[in-house]
This record gives sequence, structure tokens and C-alpha cells, in this order.
Amino acid sequence: MYSKNQNSMAQKEIKKDVSFEGLNKFLRQNKKVDWQTINLVDKKVNDTLNWKGLEDNQEDVLKKVKGYQRMVRLLGEDNPKIIKALLKNNIHSAVQIAAMTQKGFIEKSTKIFKNDDEYIIELHKKATAIRSKLLLRYVEYTQNREPHTTQVKTL
Repeated sequence: MYSKNQNSMAQKEIKKDVSFEGLNKFLRQNKKVDWQTINLVDKKVNDTLNWKGLEDNQEDVLKKVKGYQRMVRLLGEDNPKIIKALLKNNIHSAVQIAAMTQKGFIEKSTKIFKNDDEYIIELHKKATAIRSKLLLRYVEYTQNREPHTTQVKTL
């Protein structure tokens, strides 16, 4: 989607930020992980990952990895440098992007996407759709736990 030159620029910005060293190391050590499907909430799954050299910062690295995963689900796995640039700019989820106005998201990320406002608008729409799905799931989950709903199920 983006040229090597654009990804190279984003990577240089990330390398300057020491707080991303742990994330970069973790990703290098776990190249074969499918970030679209892995369940990072499950401690047993996390224990199977390669944390070598990151044990002392595991909690902080895991937070960044979870943000990375959320952005992979939005952008796809072909844009790791762009994803890291977004994370560096404190953009770490579709829900967060959807909470911004389209104009605000463009302003905050236009440099990362080399002024590709059309693509940024597309991402904002996708993020809004993801947020809507999550809200519907939450409402369904909540309603299915209401006392009147659970009583009907037991009859």
C-alpha cells in the first residue's frame, strides 16, 4: 500500500523513540505470530510467546503489543511501520480513531500518511464501522444479562 520510502521514514521516527525498543524487539522475536487472531488477553497464550530480554518490561511491552494488534486489525499486517508511527502519536485503536472527528484524525495523522487524505478518510470510516459493531455486541451482551432476559431463558 505504501512505498518503502514512506515506511522507511516512519521507521526512522520510531527508532528514535526508546520506548518502542521493547515492542520492536518483541515483534522481531515473534515474527510468526498471526496478530489478527492471537488472543493476547489469555495469559497462557502470552506465556508461549518469546519474551527473552523483555521479562522486566513485560507489562509495558504487552500494552504496546495489544495496541499494535488493534491497529493490525484495522490496517492489515502489511503496514507495521505505519502502525508504529500511529502508536507513537498515541493512536492505538479503531475506537479511539472513531471518537475523533474525521477532520481531527486527518490533522493528527496526515504526516504519517503523506497527505493521503482519501486513505485517512477511508480508515476513519472503517474505524467507525468497527466501533459500531463493538457497541452492538456490548448492548447485546448487556441485554442478555438483564434479569427479565435470564428468567425467560430458564422457563
